[in-house]
Amino acid sequence: MAVLDKIPGVARLNTLIGRAFIRNTFVVMSGTAIAQLIGFAFAPILSRLYGPEDFGAFGTYLSITMVIVAGATLNYADTVMLPKEDEEAAPLFLMATLATIIISLVTALCCVFISERALNFIGLREFHRFLWFVPVSVFLLGLGQVFGSWCTRLKAFKVSSQSQVIRSGVNCAAQVAGGAAHFGGAGLIGAAVLADASIAAFLGRATLAQSGRVILASARWPLIRAKAREFREFALYGTPQNVMNALSQGLPVMALAHFYGVAIAGYYAFGMRLLQVPMNFFLTSIRQVLFQKLSHIRANGGDLYFPFLKSTGGLFAISFLPGCLGFILAPALFAWIFGERWREAGEFGRWLILWLIPAFCNVPSTLSLRIVRLQRDFFLYDAALLTARAAVLILGGHWFSSLNTVIALSVVGALFNSGLILFTGARLRSIHKNTAPQTVPLSSTLVERAPGGEAQPLS
Repeated sequence: MAVLDKIPGVARLNTLIGRAFIRNTFVVMSGTAIAQLIGFAFAPILSRLYGPEDFGAFGTYLSITMVIVAGATLNYADTVMLPKEDEEAAPLFLMATLATIIISLVTALCCVFISERALNFIGLREFHRFLWFVPVSVFLLGLGQVFGSWCTRLKAFKVSSQSQVIRSGVNCAAQVAGGAAHFGGAGLIGAAVLADASIAAFLGRATLAQSGRVILASARWPLIRAKAREFREFALYGTPQNVMNALSQGLPVMALAHFYGVAIAGYYAFGMRLLQVPMNFFLTSIRQVLFQKLSHIRANGGDLYFPFLKSTGGLFAISFLPGCLGFILAPALFAWIFGERWREAGEFGRWLILWLIPAFCNVPSTLSLRIVRLQRDFFLYDAALLTARAAVLILGGHWFSSLNTVIALSVVGALFNSGLILFTGARLRSIHKNTAPQTVPLSSTLVERAPGGEAQPLS
């Protein structure tokens, strides 16, 4: 950390949110940085190997898959972080794994009965040949979520960092190979499946090597059922909320493909993918470390209000200036880096920034609402957001141009994400005033130990 302390602003962050938090964030961020740099370095190559139609098909596949994956663990993957002892968390880990297996099998069964006529009815006629990728991805991504949550619980941030690099490397190499072989959209989708398999295998090996005995000892159905019942509000409210949130995120690609054609959906998907590179650089790291830290504070009777304010304010400070520059330069940059045919993706990206900045800043809100178990409020928020986005897309599809539809969609997203931040702050302030708990700062000096031994990262 001596080197990190010399970076401008890090010393101030140490004072605000704690040395251990910054150290863990930088451990994960180092892997995320390499992963994102790999992805960004390959983007100009991929933009010339694949066309907007290919990215439109890939975006549709991701949209459908992510909606199912959002419910694959019945939200029990999030509960793994909450119990104080590993023996109490292991049954929840097993419940999340069992749910993933069942949802994957149900998805495969549904694929048997979905006909090409049904896909044509909803405007996804070309998707039929990609259908069998979906249950495989649901299974792999669900396992990745479960294993990732356990690794985060153990503070195995080095493993999380390494997994991001592995996934990005496998994904980009396979996408280039698929593009060179002229596989089209199937090349992008197949590469994603290989990448999902690599990260599930890597995190699974690390999890079982460190905690296999604890997990195996908890493999008793009465114990799993009891723990699942204790945290049932995560499944009852969190699962529909996660599915609605994923549908809300994926609906634009499907709607744009339906109303304006798969090429327009491809511009949108490509623009969103590139803008999420810098977002994911920070958020993949911060989300894991912040979730572990806030859960620890809550489990020890601490107050989340001030950590929420500090982390949200820090994210806004990070995002404001890059967001302004991106709004001005996005179309020209897209055309220069990826080719002139992608200028329209830059036009979409310019307006998507209005939505993505408050979405970037609301991560402490989404984590805090889960930790204080306000799943019902979060569920109602996402229901309202999905309704608003669907209304904009339907009205825009009939009355607006594709660009104006994206602008309206971004304004709605900005308003809702900003509202969520304000709502969460108000609820946490109310809890802070009413309970006045003993504050456990993010800079807690509790020793970070792996279960049953001295502090050590997984490898």
